[in-house]
Amino acid sequence: MVVFERPPEEGGEEREIQLSAPDLETLLVRWLNELTYLVQDAGFVPVAAEIQIRRRDGTDPSLEAHLSGAPLMLEEYGWQGEIKSATFHGLDVANDDEGWRARVILDV
Repeated sequence: MVVFERPPEEGGEEREIQLSAPDLETLLVRWLNELTYLVQDAGFVPVAAEIQIRRRDGTDPSLEAHLSGAPLMLEEYGWQGEIKSATFHGLDVANDDEGWRARVILDV
């Protein structure tokens, strides 16, 4: 069953997100928690994103995202909102020769 699909070309919703954190690990957790909030509490399903992560000369990393999506019809899909949050428990973010990797545990 497909729960989320691309919104129609007209009538889709747009959201702008700006986050900052003292480190990349915290930024990742905040980003995942923001996505959880958008879906479960705001009823917005992002289906496309333009994301920029910046870190300038010793400043804290920041994330800017432009999201396109559609309203989530909670009653239509019977969404239960089962994710409480992303956690720092077991969190691992690494950059190696193969690129960026992350491991995150979600509290459900």
